[in-house]
Amino acid sequence: MWAAPRAELNRCVALLTRHELMEDPDDYVATHLRAMAAHLSLHSKHLAALYLMAHGLIKAALAALNLVLALLVFMEYSQKGTSMPCSSSTYNTEILGYRARNFFIEFRP
Repeated sequence: MWAAPRAELNRCVALLTRHELMEDPDDYVATHLRAMAAHLSLHSKHLAALYLMAHGLIKAALAALNLVLALLVFMEYSQKGTSMPCSSSTYNTEILGYRARNFFIEFRP
């Protein structure tokens, strides 16, 4: 988005909204997307690009942190010489809650 010229962004939005506008020429979302792309300033373009880059970096950092935490838990159980307690119902509900929380943190829009 940062390096793409304004005409290229307009062309991309037109391509993405073309089918919807063929079905309904007064579609609210498609017409507003085209209008916003046509009036996109350089400052707005930079702000959007910075937001998308920051969002991606934060998601990557959270995924890496999740992996590191999982490895640390595995290493802790490995050093004790015990297997991970997969049979206890308390452990299963804790893991289920942990995985659900991570799913919503890592995959939210």
